[in-house]
Amino acid sequence: MSSSSARRAPLCSLHVLFGRRVDEGRRSTPATEEEEKNKENAAPLKRKSPAADANEEDDHHREETASSVKRTRSPPEEDTSDPFVDEYRRSLEAAATSREATWTRARVVDDRPRAAPFSVVKHKACGSRGERRTLKAKEPWFERSSYLGHGAFGAVFEVSRGGETFALKVEAKTKLSRVPWEARALDLFWTRDPERCDEVVWTRPASARSPRRRRRIYAGDVAEPSALWLWRDAHALSMPVYDASLADALRVAPKLPQAVALFFAAAALEAVARVHRCGILHCDLKPDNLMIRFGKDADGDATDATEAMRLRGFGLVLVDFGRAIDLERHAPRARFASAKTHVDEFEWPPAARKRHSWRHEIDIYALGVVLYILACARPPNHPPHKLPRGWDPAFWDLAFDTLLRRRPTLEDKPPTETTIADLVPAARAALDSHLTDLRCATLVRALLQLQRDLHAQPSA
Repeated sequence: MSSSSARRAPLCSLHVLFGRRVDEGRRSTPATEEEEKNKENAAPLKRKSPAADANEEDDHHREETASSVKRTRSPPEEDTSDPFVDEYRRSLEAAATSREATWTRARVVDDRPRAAPFSVVKHKACGSRGERRTLKAKEPWFERSSYLGHGAFGAVFEVSRGGETFALKVEAKTKLSRVPWEARALDLFWTRDPERCDEVVWTRPASARSPRRRRRIYAGDVAEPSALWLWRDAHALSMPVYDASLADALRVAPKLPQAVALFFAAAALEAVARVHRCGILHCDLKPDNLMIRFGKDADGDATDATEAMRLRGFGLVLVDFGRAIDLERHAPRARFASAKTHVDEFEWPPAARKRHSWRHEIDIYALGVVLYILACARPPNHPPHKLPRGWDPAFWDLAFDTLLRRRPTLEDKPPTETTIADLVPAARAALDSHLTDLRCATLVRALLQLQRDLHAQPSA
């Protein structure tokens, strides 16, 4: 039977034709001559008008669009896991506190039979003073302590012990503890980081120049753990003390100068790119977890403005790896899905309520929000906020287009561990074009003024 005959067949004849298909994979029974004659004599179908054809095409296009949106919102892979459920996080804690674990950077003091030599006391907000924590000694473990801040799971203090001063993050041991895994994730980063090395810098002033060796620091750096203490009822992690967080700086100076915003953007991009290169997702990027490191006098051979600032010691340091994911514990293409991945304004919208699985997207979008706040002094919204007058939009537009992709489609190329690293040269070039020389006098003055403003703020 010809295709033209099939198109002219009435609906009842089509049911007869397709109803004659035989089970068990055999071919359909050929139509008889009488059936062929009946189909030829059947009344032809009524021809549709051009307007009806157009309406049908519009309906078909809408159905395809709706189907495409539905496909993009659903996880592309069925084999996803939730990395924030208690069971998964307990497995990370067990791996970090195991006596078989190998550590290369942090010193582990396992004293679990004993109770912690101090306790954390909570003080409610009173008047202009906010909620605070104090470290109460049960035995002479430290000489001095001062409160730095606290989060949902622990508190941070500046502690002096044995002639050393460091930041101590303390967490009471509960059913789910995050400090041991945070220490483990940082140790894994420093073990895998291919760029870790020492360097020689020259002290100033020039009349008394002398070389000194130090661990190579970066404009975008990662916190280096020094020790992890494990007690029966608490865990504690020690790290260097930093001046302030990026969130503190934005509260003091919401509208940063363009040079400062570009330098912070280049530093944040470099820090997250290094973490991704080592197979780790941070999963909690926000201004509170980017600490500002103000510099000291030092000289060196700089090739661009970011390098010159790095040699002077200025930069951002990424901290708080309590929610980090080690991708090497999973399959090479494993993706994740969780009902709640981040604080609302930093959460990748398609990931909310497990509508879309994610991998590097969770850090990429959150970092895009951080850069947007640096430039526009507010989170992204609709309509988008404009850059301050006089700012060069080239780099910022590129960064926002790359990082803030809200609605993924099936045609989008999935982001990878190099998505953020590819933006670092653009950020450094933008800073170079804004500054007049490698001495970066304008940028140094602006950062030192920011440091003075931060120190002038009354403690919370």
